[in-house]
Amino acid sequence: MKPLTYGMHKNGIQIRIIKRLRDHGPMTAHELWLRFFADDIPRDWLGSSITKLRRPNNKSGRARLYIAAWDRSDLGGSSTFRLRPLYGVGNKPDAEKPPLLPSNYSKTVRRQAVKAVLQAARQVPASVFNLGSSM
Repeated sequence: MKPLTYGMHKNGIQIRIIKRLRDHGPMTAHELWLRFFADDIPRDWLGSSITKLRRPNNKSGRARLYIAAWDRSDLGGSSTFRLRPLYGVGNKPDAEKPPLLPSNYSKTVRRQAVKAVLQAARQVPASVFNLGSSM
């Protein structure tokens, strides 16, 4: 059986993706780009390379990457929680995609966070003259 990186350029993006995922474990495309490729390549190049690595090879019929798990996160404080795949190295079946959240879930989480901050702010005295008084 030929190695996983057979037929690729020595320092190409695809080989670098496979090496990073093999060394550091499964991660999302955004994490991979931020940690290793942000200075070198545009983000869309990484996405297209991951897509190519996920397709089965014509000769061997094996894919080089698979979806190891799904991550539900709000990327950089965005207003929506999205499912993002965690890519792993190998020709394994993809992890099952979890069900979608209700459309008002993001708003509910944000509202609860704002409510907690406001409630904590109410417990702090607003003036230096109230420091000794009990509430």
